[in-house]
Amino acid sequence: MSKIKKDTLKLAYDLSNMAAYAKTNGEVLIQDLVMQAQSFKPNLGYRIETGIKSTDKFADVSLGYTVLQSTNGDVSSVSASGTTGLKDISVTVTEIAIKEKYVKSTLDSKIGQVLEAPGSDYSNELPYGDILVSLKGKEVGRLNDILLWQGDSSTGNTNANTNKFNGFLTQILAGSYVDGGTKTGLTAANAIATVEAVKDKAFTAFPAWITNGCDMYMSPLNYSVYYRAVFGLGSVINDLTKNEAGLVESFMMPGTNVKVISCNGLQGQTNIVVTRDSNLVIGTDLVSEDDQFEFRYLEELEYWRLKAVYKLGATVARVAECVATH
Repeated sequence: MSKIKKDTLKLAYDLSNMAAYAKTNGEVLIQDLVMQAQSFKPNLGYRIETGIKSTDKFADVSLGYTVLQSTNGDVSSVSASGTTGLKDISVTVTEIAIKEKYVKSTLDSKIGQVLEAPGSDYSNELPYGDILVSLKGKEVGRLNDILLWQGDSSTGNTNANTNKFNGFLTQILAGSYVDGGTKTGLTAANAIATVEAVKDKAFTAFPAWITNGCDMYMSPLNYSVYYRAVFGLGSVINDLTKNEAGLVESFMMPGTNVKVISCNGLQGQTNIVVTRDSNLVIGTDLVSEDDQFEFRYLEELEYWRLKAVYKLGATVARVAECVATH
């Protein structure tokens, strides 16, 4: 792969190697692109199922309640008890495509932007993968997060970005979820009391969550208000409130096993959702040739085309094990 020297940065870039790189590394690039969504990050409570071409099944173990029994020296006399259940859950994915054109001047500016980032070494090989994924990565990730949560396949939804399938929030509110109260936009005055009330309803409905833990999802805006209220940001400055590392996407509610998560997929919504780990399932493929990442120059049209094809789906394993405001 050719090198770019510092003294040639002002010249036009040869983009042919970028197309060859995309063709050779298509599987890696499509994974990098899809994984830009926050929902694919670890430790945020989601279960990720890959290799799904259309519909697949997996086993889900409900939380249930375990009963301790005395054998009195005779194990055969003990009958089966407890409410833990094993259930087949189906995950269906929808094929999604992105197709966009780029003129050379746009790509030149993007290359310059990447190369001129602080700490860049101009003697290094052109970071083709970073450039290709960064062209659309953040925006695709944002839209995928919203689709996974707010997707609505009903005929009345005319939003092209959310009408592909029913997302987590849509499935929960349409099912037999536990009533968590009326949804509201949090303020500095009501944030702590409102969230505490939702947490109390979750613990009442599912006492095992008190020790086993659970995940509480809210919009980035509500999360910001709640986080600042909990740690006194704006009135008290200490190691907890300085937040020098930047955005904190989750934290443990003090004194509990509840992980509070700033959920990009709930952007624009004021619902709060609480559920157990792995109850929210994301389906995708990412391992077959059906998923594609292509970047090529269309000579007859005189522009570069980026095409990405991937599969995505969402399912709530057990809606009854969700607490939600509405």
